[in-house]
Amino acid sequence: MYSFDDKIKNFDFEDESFISFLKRIPAAVAVLDTQIRYIAVSDRWISDYGLENQDIIGKCHYEIFPEILDMPEWLAYHQSSLKGAVHQVDEDSFPRADGRLQWIRWKIYPWYSKPQQVGGMIFYTEVITEQKEKQLSLEKANKELSSALEELQHKNQQLEEFAYITAHNLRSSTTNLAALTKLYGVTEESRVKENVIHQISTSTQTLINTLDDLQESLVIQTHTDIPKDLIRFEEVCVATVEQMEALLEECQAHIETDFSQAATVSFPKSYMESIFTNLVSNAIKYRSPERILHLKIGSYLKNNRVHLYFQDNGLGIDLIKHQKKLFKMGRTFHRKKDARGIGLFLIKSQIEALKGDIEVASEVNKGTTFTVIFNK
Repeated sequence: MYSFDDKIKNFDFEDESFISFLKRIPAAVAVLDTQIRYIAVSDRWISDYGLENQDIIGKCHYEIFPEILDMPEWLAYHQSSLKGAVHQVDEDSFPRADGRLQWIRWKIYPWYSKPQQVGGMIFYTEVITEQKEKQLSLEKANKELSSALEELQHKNQQLEEFAYITAHNLRSSTTNLAALTKLYGVTEESRVKENVIHQISTSTQTLINTLDDLQESLVIQTHTDIPKDLIRFEEVCVATVEQMEALLEECQAHIETDFSQAATVSFPKSYMESIFTNLVSNAIKYRSPERILHLKIGSYLKNNRVHLYFQDNGLGIDLIKHQKKLFKMGRTFHRKKDARGIGLFLIKSQIEALKGDIEVASEVNKGTTFTVIFNK
């Protein structure tokens, strides 16, 4: 690109033969004086920048390219070059006045009218917009492919987990039902038969609940285009507290809220209600018998993402032991007869389906904090 440097430096810029030579150079070249006015340009300079219908000789560079006046870095390069400096960039963006974005590689260096006296600057440029757009397009395609592969891996992992849960839970329930049915067929005592019927009824309801939970999980994971609403945390929190008023009063819970730092977020309303209901219910269910439940619910903005937290002073969870199993379906970590181990599994599915995250910090007998991090 810059093979003509030395040859041009040795020419007299007032020589007509040089001007003719310069015009034919197969590169975009422009020679300017100390007032940054054009002395000579190559035909390639004219064609690359669409200047065919303009007579630019004698005109200021900034009159031809007024957009450069809004580019202080380039203005600084020009002034530096007029003092003897050489500058070169292999890839640079050039926002044009008409809204187009050109990509160029360029070199600027001074020419001397006398020894040690700068007579102006020489510009060499090469428009590389087409190459750059292809590069950006390829980078975008690679990024999208990488994202798709990550999503596919995540879906495969979910599918494996779903298949395991389905096989495990259904086998457990159906095996139990088969055993009870067999027992019912061989026993003659009416009391035993009544007890077996009761157990069959209980096992059947458990099976129905499992199927419902699996179906809900599958719907969440496959319907990622669910419409979003502008959610006001305060409104959802008030509705949740009213819904659980009896339970909260029974355990004399104290709830403290602060949504001043991030009052709203775009998220499906039904999912948000599920998050509040499950995490508040979780705090009530796993409260410590040694102290009154104190639950803090709030939000804040960090790294341009809204964070929603639920902090309690309950029983806590041994994360060293249970971290990997915390959000698995059917896993419980305290002996509570009404615990099914589905709430955390479902809200994690809801959050991750919309590219969010959920984190947990906990210490046994001190409390737990769940933090929901919403997608930007």
